[in-house]
Amino acid sequence: MSYYSCRYHARAASSIGDWRGIFEMISFGCIVMNLAIVFFTSKALNDWEATKDLTKLNKFLVVILVEHIIILIKVLLAVIIKDKPEWVQKEQQESEHRENALYKMLEDKEEAFIAA
Repeated sequence: MSYYSCRYHARAASSIGDWRGIFEMISFGCIVMNLAIVFFTSKALNDWEATKDLTKLNKFLVVILVEHIIILIKVLLAVIIKDKPEWVQKEQQESEHRENALYKMLEDKEEAFIAA
């Protein structure tokens, strides 16, 4: 019984795959939801001097403006900051080069073996 209910062994993956896009969308949704929570439940927006004399609609527009600014900053940081550091890219290129050289060497030996 315990054999069938045990956990599977973890397998390594080369990248995060499709999950990256999912996490990106979740992060955008989190920005929207957090600012909606601030708008609908927080008294801080009412206590802030800059928004004391504003109507509910204008306060909502301020929240939308702040949301857009935060999303713009997030997108700019995503563009500026590389996903992989240069040293990682260099190591990957060198690894691919070594791998291709090994494949080429194996192909040459295979052809020599077949020809003999």
